[in-house]
Amino acid sequence: MSLAALRNTLRLLACAGSLALLAGCASSHTAYLQDGRTAYLVQCNGVFGSWSGCAGEAAERCATGSYQVLARNHLDGASEAEAEASIAGQSYPVRNLLVQCQGEQLAWRVGTFVRRLPVSEG
Repeated sequence: MSLAALRNTLRLLACAGSLALLAGCASSHTAYLQDGRTAYLVQCNGVFGSWSGCAGEAAERCATGSYQVLARNHLDGASEAEAEASIAGQSYPVRNLLVQCQGEQLAWRVGTFVRRLPVSEG
């Protein structure tokens, strides 16, 4: 490989790395509330990250797709506009969404009930 080709490859890798940092992929992990209930902390960081990206990740984490937003950027009950104002001017915006899934206990109970029903043979 020539020196010019190596330089071009390194430049491409540097550009790809920079774009990955700016892209703002959403990620999430399990969190536990003070009362022991399970929640999820969803992060959608970066210049191109958005609250809708966080919302999509939260919906994917919840079995029913339904969730309640508990906090945005560690501000209890904050709206998207309030949370966005808290990160205004940051070169690498960090967006955090704390959510609790709704309806999962009911969905689990219904699933258990349906599995226990006898199968009719006809």
